Amino acid sequence: MKEISRVQSVYRKPEDLIPCEFNSKNHNREDIDFIKGGIDKFGFVDPVLLNGDKGILAGHGSTLAAIELKLKKIPTVDLSHLTKEEQSAFIMTHNRASEVGVSWNMNFVSMELEALSDKGFDISVTGFDLSFDRDVADSM
Repeated sequence: MKEISRVQSVYRKPEDLIPCEFNSKNHNREDIDFIKGGIDKFGFVDPVLLNGDKGILAGHGSTLAAIELKLKKIPTVDLSHLTKEEQSAFIMTHNRASEVGVSWNMNFVSMELEALSDKGFDISVTGFDLSFDRDVADSM
């Protein structure tokens, strides 16, 4: 197991970042708009991961959203301490991790959404609504 590295966030202009030519994760208009909604509500809190040469490894959608939102600078983290092969494998793992074995405890999701909604919070930014189908989510 590799030693845990210390990451340092560096703020860069989003338009200076270079998309990966072979990005395996696609972002459609709905996805970019969803990301923009999250950035509007919470700020840009998830740094873009770079290859050491301003090349985007992860965060293509966030970078596109930042450009559309006309953000001056966004946080980035340099992964040049990894070999090219490790960068590639890490990004595949990073992208896939959000899909593998995912399940939702819809009782908790429902309670949290209801509590937020009761306090006047616009829950649409979460991608859930109060009518989300529990049976579908529980089968995920």
